[in-house]
Amino acid sequence: MNIIDTHQTNNQLAPNHWHEWVVNSAVDPELTALNVRSLSGSEIYEYLLYALPQNARRNDGRLRDGYLKRYAHVESGAWWVSGLDPSIIGYRWTGDG
Repeated sequence: MNIIDTHQTNNQLAPNHWHEWVVNSAVDPELTALNVRSLSGSEIYEYLLYALPQNARRNDGRLRDGYLKRYAHVESGAWWVSGLDPSIIGYRWTGDG
């Protein structure tokens, strides 16, 4: 059995997400293990909606119903990819090789 068939051991990624990334999409297993994690429950909203303005929440801190309804489909599970925004770190790819 090779690395592509073997689920990583760090438990950050559910087997179905591992299969989606590594087997179906042919992303390098090491890159996947380092940068992708499975999310569930309220953790999904913490990652997805972290940058919302304060008025997107009710007085008790709960997200407004519109956001909860809009993103209800993610409650069955989701994945998150860590990465850098090149515009923030000052790198610009010019396509010159």
